[in-house]
Amino acid sequence: MPKTSTWIDPRIVDEMMERSRMVAASQRNVRYHLRLYADHLESRGVPFEDAGADDVLLFYDEMRASYSSSTASQALNTVKRLHRWVSEGEVEKAGKDVAVPSRAPGKGMRKALSPAEARLVMAACETDRDAALIGVLMEGALKPCEARAANVADVAFLEDCAVVLVNASDSRPESVLRLPKPPADKLKRCLDARKPRSSDEPLFASESTRSFGARLSDRSIREIVQRVFSRAGIPGTAGGYDMRKTALLLAREAGADDEDLVRFARLRSMATVRDADGQYRYASDGPQERLSRALAGFEPEERSCLMTASAVRDLLEGFGDEDPVIMSIDKLGRLAVEGV
Repeated sequence: MPKTSTWIDPRIVDEMMERSRMVAASQRNVRYHLRLYADHLESRGVPFEDAGADDVLLFYDEMRASYSSSTASQALNTVKRLHRWVSEGEVEKAGKDVAVPSRAPGKGMRKALSPAEARLVMAACETDRDAALIGVLMEGALKPCEARAANVADVAFLEDCAVVLVNASDSRPESVLRLPKPPADKLKRCLDARKPRSSDEPLFASESTRSFGARLSDRSIREIVQRVFSRAGIPGTAGGYDMRKTALLLAREAGADDEDLVRFARLRSMATVRDADGQYRYASDGPQERLSRALAGFEPEERSCLMTASAVRDLLEGFGDEDPVIMSIDKLGRLAVEGV
């Protein structure tokens, strides 16, 4: 039977399991999810007794990055169940359902790294292995669980890219991922230096003395990524950033079109491509481009709006932050600014 990490008192879990009516297979899943949660808290140095809603939601974000959406949801429900069990009295434990506080609007949603932050992260990698791992995650859109499961034989290097065979999972069929040249070069340099003896060796292996050559675990990958982020001075934890979003933004910045993104990131719909495109445009366009795009849908006589000068401070001179101004686009597409 899977054991729960001692970071969470095993007696609490055992008592909850004894009171439950779950079959043995379900109990094994619960214990496995709680072990992942305990490992997550331990890696961040957060005692289980002090864990709150933000810690639960950060764990959920981390699960979504490494597992299928259904597994992440099951793990979230398991953790919420444990917190309810600990916080409730004997009467409530008979069946009252008390939810963990919900995420505040807009809080805790994972965001992409900016190109400048991505460069800092890559520069903070101290070994070829770490650079290759960060590269395939942050520039290649490979999931951590896919990087862990990949073997040397799953990679083929071409002139301007590399292709990685991604084995089927519960949420995805078998697919082939195209790595752009930058992460492909990092991966090739890593393998050339390592000189794998067989094609069945793991793509990413441990470099520690105790487990040298062994396949990296999910936890080891998380620790490597967090260590590199900390060294790069990126605020917060690595789990608070979306590596796949970062990969899409970097690809778009490098000139990838919609068709490239579909092949590159195995995106499921054009709506996802449009969303990635919108994020890239918002992150890369200046105030002039954003304003022009926002006003482009209005008729010429309607192309005006009242706003504070602070919203367009990069375009205005001679106005205070709270001075009202009228901005309009004439028939020639020129931006006009007038004081009220």
